[in-house]
Amino acid sequence: MTEAAWLSLEATLMTTHAIEAYGGVQLGRQALETAAASLSGGQIPMQVEHDQTRPLRVRDLVAWVEDGDDGFSRLKVRYDVHPDDVHIVSERRAMSVAIRSPLDGREGQDVSSSPFELSADNAWFDDDALIEAEAALVAAGATDIRTERVYQFSVIPDPQIFIAVGSVVGTIGLGALGSALWDAVKTLLRRRKTPVGGQPDKPTRVNIELRDGSRSLTAVIETSDEAVAQEAVNAVAELASGVWDGKPTLSGVSGKRLLLWDAKTSTWKARNFSQDSMSIETDG
Repeated sequence: MTEAAWLSLEATLMTTHAIEAYGGVQLGRQALETAAASLSGGQIPMQVEHDQTRPLRVRDLVAWVEDGDDGFSRLKVRYDVHPDDVHIVSERRAMSVAIRSPLDGREGQDVSSSPFELSADNAWFDDDALIEAEAALVAAGATDIRTERVYQFSVIPDPQIFIAVGSVVGTIGLGALGSALWDAVKTLLRRRKTPVGGQPDKPTRVNIELRDGSRSLTAVIETSDEAVAQEAVNAVAELASGVWDGKPTLSGVSGKRLLLWDAKTSTWKARNFSQDSMSIETDG
């Protein structure tokens, strides 16, 4: 029986052209070089439509920056797709990548070891919304928060919120973690703005990662209902003690686990965390 063949692909992920979805933001060539290095180093998981619950398996990924005759630079990538995932890329029109950028005036801050990370897609959640959500975490006792914009290089980016919490919770403590997380998420949900071309009823995807060294648990909540979001965020806090107490909560691949909230049953459903995942995302 002949083994199914991997599919070789080459694509342009992003360029130095102005990005309409983000008000004409332009990246410099150095930003593309940095992204290429991260891609080639396998530091970013490859996902379908920027969705952590839908990993795409690839191998032999190489990324580089190419300068065009038009004066613009392009981030290019070449890789092989697993035979069982070929149908995914066949059904999608393009490829894109997501990156993070510090807020204005914070470019030089050393936040490499911040116990809290807060970011959201800048087309849906502007800087003022991020700063207000950050203030909610600070009011709950959080310190050393890394707050950044997310740029998803899609035709219409998805409304996404990202929060990462390290094993050192600062002065918040496990008992108050749920309310602190909810205050930040609630603030962003209520400050959400639909970008040009976006769907007003598009569910927001909230990604909360709990980290303990090389181990991590990522909880994903996708909903348009604030009550559902609140219930799920509070349920994330219940997972935290398992993460930091060394319980079997993190028994997934390489100490990493991914859970998706099921609003119908009010429970978490496990998703596979692919070891073979590499950077970039496919765009629908």
